Amino acid sequence: MNPTTGRRPAGLVFGLAYAILAALAAATFAAQFQSAPPPGLADRPWIWRLVVASIVLSVAGWIGMLVFGRRTIERVGVEGLATIGLISGMQFAISYTSVILGTMLHPLFGPFVIFVTGPGDEGLPCLLLGALVTLLPRPGTLMLNYATLFVLNCIFGGSFGLVPILFATVSIVLGESILALSRVTTGDVLKQTGDQPPQGAVWRVGATIGIVNAAPLLVQYGLFQVFYRLEFATWFILAGTLIPGFLYGAIGGAIGVRLGYRLRRTAR
Repeated sequence: MNPTTGRRPAGLVFGLAYAILAALAAATFAAQFQSAPPPGLADRPWIWRLVVASIVLSVAGWIGMLVFGRRTIERVGVEGLATIGLISGMQFAISYTSVILGTMLHPLFGPFVIFVTGPGDEGLPCLLLGALVTLLPRPGTLMLNYATLFVLNCIFGGSFGLVPILFATVSIVLGESILALSRVTTGDVLKQTGDQPPQGAVWRVGATIGIVNAAPLLVQYGLFQVFYRLEFATWFILAGTLIPGFLYGAIGGAIGVRLGYRLRRTAR
């Protein structure tokens, strides 16, 4: 409770309300799935655990964004927000174009189209994310980037619903946590001045961005299987997470770090 006003922080109140709604939704789905369980979950309880963990992370993410979001925006500043907005717009345009291409190629490749369109779906957005993190290596950059992308997808793609909101908040929590624990946004690896990135930093940051990109994809497969009743083989989940998610993301992120240092030189 705020000692000066006697009111509880809005983030805490909203987070508790969201937690109650999430618990009610989880209980409703659990009761529904007991009578008609989704396919492919009887021998894979880890998918259920993944979904439950994602709900917990989503609640924590909402509380964190509502409590620290304003402070993060103030620290980024107007120039940083403009940079995030520009790069987010480019990411959305690339991803939207890749979705159209994937829709056209889906009759030829079926579900394996993700490996064909992976460079556009995952690689190029991660390249821009790598450049953005290099330009603004601080906590909150990824949160603002992903939040902007979510709003753009809601406006132009109509992807507003329980599962997209859940996926967006989980992606933010996982991404910010991984970048912070790997010392990319909390250490000095990208804060050193110079025309060239420090030795080993390119692939270190690239691999981290690959993990940041792959972890939400794994969660996404679980959410789709539980909420949309789409069955995926375990080998397909692993292949989709490791190849388009981690591999393409890591390559794109590494290239993005070099691009970010070039943009630094241009800015000077």
